[in-house]
Amino acid sequence: MAKSNEKIPFPKIKITSEKEAIAAVRKDGGKLQFVPKKYMTPELCLIAVKKTGYTLEHEQIFMPQLVLAYVPEKFRTPRLCMAAVMQEPFALLAVPEKFKTLELCIAAVQADRRTLKHIPDTLKSKVKTALKKSIV
Repeated sequence: MAKSNEKIPFPKIKITSEKEAIAAVRKDGGKLQFVPKKYMTPELCLIAVKKTGYTLEHEQIFMPQLVLAYVPEKFRTPRLCMAAVMQEPFALLAVPEKFKTLELCIAAVQADRRTLKHIPDTLKSKVKTALKKSIV
């Protein structure tokens, strides 16, 4: 059994075609990390962020996958970032600052209040106000 501070190696897979890339990320968005650049497309990245979640690793530990971290910067758009946050609120950690809008931050905090500490300071009070209004 791994110690708590040890990294558990993720079994590496080899993807040799666009078809294999699509099949892999449809099963598990985390497989995006193994997709060669030549098969990486905005559409594939969107499929991947919508297939994120929790994966059983080595039948011992559940680890949240932040698939957005594997998406190349050039494919990170406001739409893709919102899709990632809607699927996994802590994807907020991988959202570029320029895409951390009030709407996106509200969506993250509504889904999981613990993300509030990762909201930019300039938006925190606005997010809190918006959430109070939605409760009433």
